Amino acid sequence: MHFRPWPRTLLWRSFLLISLLLGASLFAWMQIYQQFALKPRSEQISRLVVSVVNLTRAALIAADAGQRLALLRDLRHEEGIRVLPAETDDETTALPDNEAMLLLEQRVRARLGGYTRFAARLNDQPGFFVSFRVDEQDEQDEYWLMLPSERVERASAAQWLGWGLVAVLASLLGAYLLVLGIARPLKALERGARAIGRGERPGPLPEQGAQEIVAVAQAFEQMSDDLAQLDSDRALILAGVSHDLRTPLARLRLGIEMSGAPRADIRRTARGYRSDG
Repeated sequence: MHFRPWPRTLLWRSFLLISLLLGASLFAWMQIYQQFALKPRSEQISRLVVSVVNLTRAALIAADAGQRLALLRDLRHEEGIRVLPAETDDETTALPDNEAMLLLEQRVRARLGGYTRFAARLNDQPGFFVSFRVDEQDEQDEYWLMLPSERVERASAAQWLGWGLVAVLASLLGAYLLVLGIARPLKALERGARAIGRGERPGPLPEQGAQEIVAVAQAFEQMSDDLAQLDSDRALILAGVSHDLRTPLARLRLGIEMSGAPRADIRRTARGYRSDG
């Protein structure tokens, strides 16, 4: 038994080919996402984070010590930005370990300084947290800036890939149903042709589906009717010829019997007549 890597039926050949094309399209789409969506988006978000941190730092530096609390309150209510003093006992949770967040951390840290820290949760409080120093040389003068998660987080590559796979599976289901609508009429046509080859009259083919499939079914039905009519005409002609031959042979036999020929010749003629009849 030989292994066949490529299926022989039209249904599975078409389905496999469509699957390969959809898989290649999904792979190309993911590469496009990596090059033209993921990296530019990470750059855009990193610029946003750096801008918010720098503006907040500049506002804190410019404000009097007594006005800082009011300034932080305004930032929270108007911009949704919270600034919290960093404590040594802060409990933090790292950001999700995906390519988008890694790129974001690298770019923000490159602009704000290597001491910059990130967190997805601070003391059981969710959000996007990034640390900064009002005085970059003073490790004690450190703050956490919290941005709403929706400003920073986007659908990850895994989520995009998941939705892409859902779309591919839906496309494959549609492709299977489409090819099945072609393969079934062809299978019925094959059964009808084999029945004609065995001398049988095939049943009517279903005339449904695409216009071309219906036209083929109608042509096959017409061919089947023509062959049946041809076989009927042939049987009628053979019956007529047989009848036309029997009458002269009967007359010939009667003439031989009345001619007074030897009995042996008459018997041989009778046997020949019976074998011809």
